[in-house]
Amino acid sequence: MASARSFVPVAAAVAVSTVCRGFLLGTAPVFPVDATGLHLTAPVDALAVICGLTGGALAVGATWLVYRAEDAFAKLPFHWMWWPAIGGAIIVSAAWSNPARWASATT
Repeated sequence: MASARSFVPVAAAVAVSTVCRGFLLGTAPVFPVDATGLHLTAPVDALAVICGLTGGALAVGATWLVYRAEDAFAKLPFHWMWWPAIGGAIIVSAAWSNPARWASATT
């Protein structure tokens, strides 16, 4: 749970930006969407729920993997300053071991 020490500055920034946006950019939507042809049905709603739950599960899994990686780095006998370089070396070694798989990411 967020503490007041971190919540109050964020809430203040949101309030100030909300007020300033009206004066600077106007109150119209940033990305207006024409909803006249939008027909939501039960199958579409069900698909949206499935997509949302899947995305949430993937986010939880990715967060868990990040924590596992941080815990693994904490066990290394190196100063924390070297962790990005070690992570980069791992990625580079994976790319060098199978360049065809990583070629699509660079084009």
